[in-house]
Amino acid sequence: MISPPIIFLYCKGKRKIAYSILILLTTLSVICNGVFTYAFDFGINASGNEKYSNLLYSKPWTRFAPYGFGAIVGLLYFEYRTKKDQFDEAFGNKFYDWASRVNRLGRVVIFMAGASIILFIILIPTSYFSS
Repeated sequence: MISPPIIFLYCKGKRKIAYSILILLTTLSVICNGVFTYAFDFGINASGNEKYSNLLYSKPWTRFAPYGFGAIVGLLYFEYRTKKDQFDEAFGNKFYDWASRVNRLGRVVIFMAGASIILFIILIPTSYFSS
């Protein structure tokens, strides 16, 4: 339901508005997840809890974050691959220059840093709720 208006705005040249909507909705989705998790004390494994199913799992406003992030990355990749000039106009040559100068070791280090952050986010709640 949300994709057609965003794609329409994007195709009409209002890219910043489309990105802003996606970023706003993704941020609100993350905030909703955090508020519901804190308010109703959902643990790491709340799959048997009926409130979890009704409030968190099945609602679109709490499941939007992965879609929104994927849509943002997809639009950026589309721009980069098809219209490099527009990508440079929107974000400048800084990103492309930086990315082209990073060698293989740099990409491995960046990947390991990202993987470490993700594992940290996953494992900290697990250790907190298991004790």
